[in-house]
Amino acid sequence: MKVAIYVRVSKSDGSQNPERQIDELKKFCEKKKWNPTNIIIENVTGRRVKRQGTEKLINLAKSNKIQKVLVHEVSRIGRNTLDALKTVEALCDHKVSMYIYQQDQETLDKNYKKTPYALIVLPLLAGLAEQWTIDHSFRIKSGLEQAKKKGVRLGRPSDLPIKNEKKIFKYLKEGHSIRETERLAQVSRTTVIKVKRKFEEDLKFRQLGF
Repeated sequence: MKVAIYVRVSKSDGSQNPERQIDELKKFCEKKKWNPTNIIIENVTGRRVKRQGTEKLINLAKSNKIQKVLVHEVSRIGRNTLDALKTVEALCDHKVSMYIYQQDQETLDKNYKKTPYALIVLPLLAGLAEQWTIDHSFRIKSGLEQAKKKGVRLGRPSDLPIKNEKKIFKYLKEGHSIRETERLAQVSRTTVIKVKRKFEEDLKFRQLGF
């Protein structure tokens, strides 16, 4: 059985790391003696609708390279109910069943007919998942607005220690360029620039006798 493992990570619902999903689905494939020929990781951010991972799944189904798609849960199929159902429908059209690991259910039976789960339960669960995402987004925005009204400063604190600051200072004092310092200290260009500004401000203060 050739299977495509499909995982989706999204900033909107807090799911950032796909490793847990992949690990569990790989172990499940071993248990079922399925061959995971493809592992597709979809990164969805903002309101982007077009998804390359989904397109790849459908292309694999069209070319008969997979017989089944394994996902961790219904909310991983699509960013909303319509998106999820369109993906399932496209796969069903090419006789590829989607297996939902969390519910231990799939969308096609042995005769390639849609299961009661695909017709009744999956649309309901997809709708509930979409509603949870909407509510979660609303709670976050509401919380941020309340924090702003209370005068809470949002974002990364400016007084956090900078990684390898002393080392960066050393390379800059030795006359190394930003690019050279970035490579030597193994930090980002943004970090080097930030330290460089601090270095320049410190130099000005010394020149003024402070």
